[in-house]
Amino acid sequence: RGMYTCKQTMPWPLWPRDMTFGACGMIDKKNLGVLTVIKSVQEGEDYFGVKVPPTADGHVRIDLKRGYHYFQRIDENTTRYIMIFNSDPQL
Repeated sequence: RGMYTCKQTMPWPLWPRDMTFGACGMIDKKNLGVLTVIKSVQEGEDYFGVKVPPTADGHVRIDLKRGYHYFQRIDENTTRYIMIFNSDPQL
C-alpha cells in the first residue's frame, strides 16, 4: 500500500499532466501473479497520515477513477502484464 505521484508529458498544445494515487496489492499464489489496484487521492486529503500534495505548477491533474496492474509469471524469462484503467485526463 502506498501513495504515488507521477508526471506525464503531453503533445503540444496540451499542458503536462500529473497523477497522485493510492495503490494496494495482493498476491495471487495459485496463478503466480500480483494484482495492484489504483485510485486517485484528492489534493489536501490525508492519506494514512500524509497530506496529498498539490498539483504541480503548470500541470493538470488526471483523475484515476480505478486502475489495475496484473503481473503473472509465465516462466523464468516471461511475464504477462495486463493493465486496465478508467481515467479522466481533463482534456
